[in-house]
Amino acid sequence: MAKTADNNFGFTVAMLAAYLVVTFSMIYAHGKIAPSFYYGSSVPSGDSSVQISGELLPEGVVEAYLNNDGSMVIIAIGQGFSGDVEFIVELDSSGKYTSITMGANKETANVGGNVKNPEYLEQYYGHRDPNSIDALTGASRTSAALVEALELCNQVFDAVN
Repeated sequence: MAKTADNNFGFTVAMLAAYLVVTFSMIYAHGKIAPSFYYGSSVPSGDSSVQISGELLPEGVVEAYLNNDGSMVIIAIGQGFSGDVEFIVELDSSGKYTSITMGANKETANVGGNVKNPEYLEQYYGHRDPNSIDALTGASRTSAALVEALELCNQVFDAVN
């Protein structure tokens, strides 16, 4: 009898874990969980960074972190074709983009969703002016959302430095 109880307990734990993964993903997609919870290690923590808050964060910036080396990680929102588009942006100590990830969004997968392709986003790396890169053909509204988010990141960077 004890072996059956152990098997049922293990199965129950596995099912609960699967349920939580699916549920948190769905809840986050609808904007109900903070990005730092969802992205985990993408958002700095511990002694290597400090979270920025208050007047330094313009509307549209969800979270911002200043790292000890002067670099920053900022989560900003731009307005896309189908609503808010979240971007996680890393800037080096001179304010140039070093990493951009497209987060939560409702953009059409094969149109505006193409903005998330690394080949497109990598064009911004090493730049400080988001308008120096052409919009993605067929995804002008999502490209504009990216530019909007990057401009917000520039504002935060400038306010801190």
